Amino acid sequence: MRITLLTFLFALLTSNAAARIRNGYEAELANARISANALRVLLQEPSISARKQKALHHYLNQYARFFAAFEATEKVIAEFKRISPDIYAQADTLQDESGREVDVFIQCIRSYTKRSHCPGTTSIRYSNSDWPISVTIKVWILNDVFTILAHELGHAIYQVQNFSSYRPFYMDKYRSLDTETHVGHHPRDLSGKASYAIEDRFLKDYLRFKWAGGKRENIVGYYYRMYKGFRNDYDTLPLLPVNENPVIMVDE
Repeated sequence: MRITLLTFLFALLTSNAAARIRNGYEAELANARISANALRVLLQEPSISARKQKALHHYLNQYARFFAAFEATEKVIAEFKRISPDIYAQADTLQDESGREVDVFIQCIRSYTKRSHCPGTTSIRYSNSDWPISVTIKVWILNDVFTILAHELGHAIYQVQNFSSYRPFYMDKYRSLDTETHVGHHPRDLSGKASYAIEDRFLKDYLRFKWAGGKRENIVGYYYRMYKGFRNDYDTLPLLPVNENPVIMVDE
């Protein structure tokens, strides 16, 4: 896994609401829906050229991938909660050392468009006063995405709860590291040990889940079903009323 610590300059953007696990795509969802709807309206123009039509389909295809990733993330969060409710609750009510709530944003991403060589990454956003504001976890869309997510949640929980001591350790051990492969798993990195402990808890929860007759979703298959559905039928893309459409210009 990889961990990055990101300075967030404006603490005023933090929410006073209780911490919770959130879909990392939700902040972009409304604008994506509006833009996709506007592109669909443009496609209905009777005099549209072949070149413009091709460009519009290209952009709609990107939105199809976005909405499929959003839906896959929703499914992963819901399935994880079903399989391991205790770990979910621990992350869903995450607080730092001073009792401040910290949101955990989760995003499922396609592995073959990755910039990272790691199937899971954890990033902590923190204020100028060096206290954690939020966590973003990105996990590849793989069949073992739930185990990867459990691993990253272990990192997130430990780092947020021990941020004042972990940040100096991170800066000392990893700041000059050329490769990200071993970041988070130095022999003395307690975050790495916590990640394996949470992962082990999840695997035990999953065994109990299976023994009780539970079945989890194949997330790779689910993502592609969502993507193909959106791509093959643009009318299924999330829709807003036409009067909320922005004006989108596509050059000839």
